[in-house]
Amino acid sequence: SLATTSILVGIPAMVAYDAEMFWTQLENEQKMHQQGGQPGQWRLVLMTSYNWEIFSLKDDRQLRLRKVLPTGQSFVWRELKDNEWTSVLYGSFLVTLKQLEGEYNQFYFFCHKVLIEDPDGHIQSLIKIWRQKDNTIADTCVGNRVLRLEPFPTLISFICSSNNNVPRISSMVLNICKKYGNLAGLVESEKFYTFPSIEVLAKCETLEEDLRILGFGYRAKYIHKTVQNLFNDPKFSLESLRSASYEETINKLLSFSGVGPKVAECIALMSLDKTMAVPVDTHIATVWANKNGRKKPASVSPKLHDEMKEYFQSLYGEYAGWAHSMLFTRELTKRKRKAEEIND
Repeated sequence: SLATTSILVGIPAMVAYDAEMFWTQLENEQKMHQQGGQPGQWRLVLMTSYNWEIFSLKDDRQLRLRKVLPTGQSFVWRELKDNEWTSVLYGSFLVTLKQLEGEYNQFYFFCHKVLIEDPDGHIQSLIKIWRQKDNTIADTCVGNRVLRLEPFPTLISFICSSNNNVPRISSMVLNICKKYGNLAGLVESEKFYTFPSIEVLAKCETLEEDLRILGFGYRAKYIHKTVQNLFNDPKFSLESLRSASYEETINKLLSFSGVGPKVAECIALMSLDKTMAVPVDTHIATVWANKNGRKKPASVSPKLHDEMKEYFQSLYGEYAGWAHSMLFTRELTKRKRKAEEIND
């Protein structure tokens, strides 16, 4: 059994200790599942460290931060220096990550309370299975992982993603944090803020108007409705969907204003442990068309979205969402290279 790599983003039942840093291997499988983990999984909990600390990886192919943090899974990381990203995580933990060119067998983290999961390189077994059906996917796997994000910020972030791009989504999320969150600290003279809670947003009587002023457009109405929906149903928590079935999770997400099929799949994959979720956008539509010898569709209807999603799920199985992430990143890289060639 495998676990999604969580890059300092927290999981249910996080245990807080006053120790500087320690490793613990959780051996009791029942306890692991109750806590949202997986058997044989390693966790590193760092509570307070005021120097750069090194997190060693099993090999130099396991994780590349540049393939994970700025590629549209999460919109809260800011690259303040080359190969150095900072964000507020798990409520109030201000974290900076760094991975140096040529040192891909490790990465650095700085100064804040964090939680890391390490999948022990088990993804290599998946890659071997995937390569039997798709011998091109291995080239995209080096250092590529799926984040395990906090559900509420992820829901709001992906509502912002409709007809949008990564830089603008990141800017919108930053504006929400500046407007409604609390100051977490300063890094390189940049201010970082926490993501506001459901309660804080729900009690803001001018939320929709404020968001429109901040440039959210029609998404302001969606966010306002979704926040009210969550606030008015205190017995429900987004975190509870982590233990729900894939189908139940998708159906519940689709009930929120501003959440369509692609956005629901994104949220399910990146924050709710649904490893088979496959978000289909123009990048993945290109992959699907190439694999099936078909012309890329001009748009992706809900019906076509389901057809493509089911194709990738049948091809890659229970962890189709992980394979999707690698294919998606590959297409992003291709487009970036083409743009650079044109500019040259």
